[in-house]
Amino acid sequence: MNVIIYVTTFIIMISLMTYAKYESFLTVTDTKIELHRYLKNIKTNYNNERHNKWYKEITFDSNQSRTSPKQPNEAISKISWETFVNLDKRNQNLSHHEKIFALSKELIYTIYKDIPYFQELLEIRPNIVEELLFAIEQQAPMLKNKDKISDLVKIDLKEEILKDFFYFIEKGYLNNAASLSHITDDVGDEVEKEDLQEDNNKTRITLFNYISLKNGKKIRVYLASEKVLLALYQSPNIVKDIINYRNDLFKQLIKAKDDNSDLKKQLQLDFEQRFKDGSKWTDLLNFDISKTDPSLYE
Repeated sequence: MNVIIYVTTFIIMISLMTYAKYESFLTVTDTKIELHRYLKNIKTNYNNERHNKWYKEITFDSNQSRTSPKQPNEAISKISWETFVNLDKRNQNLSHHEKIFALSKELIYTIYKDIPYFQELLEIRPNIVEELLFAIEQQAPMLKNKDKISDLVKIDLKEEILKDFFYFIEKGYLNNAASLSHITDDVGDEVEKEDLQEDNNKTRITLFNYISLKNGKKIRVYLASEKVLLALYQSPNIVKDIINYRNDLFKQLIKAKDDNSDLKKQLQLDFEQRFKDGSKWTDLLNFDISKTDPSLYE
């Protein structure tokens, strides 16, 4: 009889100990789950704050972003990403978008190829540029606001490495250069104030300086920046020749009479014949010239 009591007592003690350990296990498991959620939320909040901070930094002044109604631009000085954010426009001309996609890849390499972080990233993910552009073209059309280039920072790229890479692309790097703040519109030119971004007395070199969400099927070689020209022509020597040549064109236009349209047409034709065949993106090039000083865009 005594043995039965001892055995029963022992079984009860073992059961209580097992239950206690089970409760402890559940508590530890719940704690780990909550800790994981907490750390995930911290990381998410950090990324959101980081991108929101950058969005505020690059959001242009409201007075700059307001422009008077104009006819759609057939040519602008930057690479138009309209087909990245507008799915209807993309589907209307897929071949054009594919060219813009490829040219944008060239532009990213042109801008960041000498930056160590970019070089290291390419060693880890050789196709990271294509992956980023593909993710952008998938997510950008879903943006609520997509009027300004700064709206792109709100894109949800899902994968952390793409988020970090895009943040690097957005932020860019500072380069000592002349201020761009004195650029003004020339009559008849489609020069957008919001495209003339600067960072105090230093120019911030970022992809956002060289792309636009505005309609522009072609790129104005006369006003395109050196980085865009390098992406288009892939030759520093040709780009140097273009810059020197268009500066000479500008001087001739300034000296000419205001009504000398024949001279302007001839100079423009010479400009096109000289540099049209130097790029594989021939059908994206526009050679219109004007009395806007192209040296301000270098």
